Amino acid sequence: ISSKVQKMEKKPTVDRAALLNSNTPQSHSPPVPGNGAGATVAEVQAQVDGVRIVMQENVHAMLNNMDKASALETTSSELAMQARSFQQTARKTKKHMWWQSAKVKLAIVAVLLIVLLIILASAGVFSGGDGGGGRRRSLLFDASSLPANAAPRVRQR
Repeated sequence: ISSKVQKMEKKPTVDRAALLNSNTPQSHSPPVPGNGAGATVAEVQAQVDGVRIVMQENVHAMLNNMDKASALETTSSELAMQARSFQQTARKTKKHMWWQSAKVKLAIVAVLLIVLLIILASAGVFSGGDGGGGRRRSLLFDASSLPANAAPRVRQR
């Protein structure tokens, strides 16, 4: 901010030194002819006019700065409201995406369970004992399903 103030001070529209110089009359009223008292009044009037112009510039610059500060305050409050709105929307979107992901994972688990149940049912795991008269299938090797003459050989030494 101080650099902006220095830049504003560096580019005045009216040369202040020239306005305050007593040799350059800035008065709108003509100098009073006569003795030196009239010239002194004219010099003082020129200095007063110069100071008045500088003060008007200062007031104008102050009003511009107040307008800029007000605009900056308005912009910052709008940005703060937009940030809050964005945060709320992001939070809602995050929750929505989490639920979407959970639903997809649940669907995949359900499909895998159904496939596993189908495989197990086709293997006869759920058919109960041998009470139905049908042959019970097992996922493990069942020695009773081998033919009678296919007994395992035992090596003798």
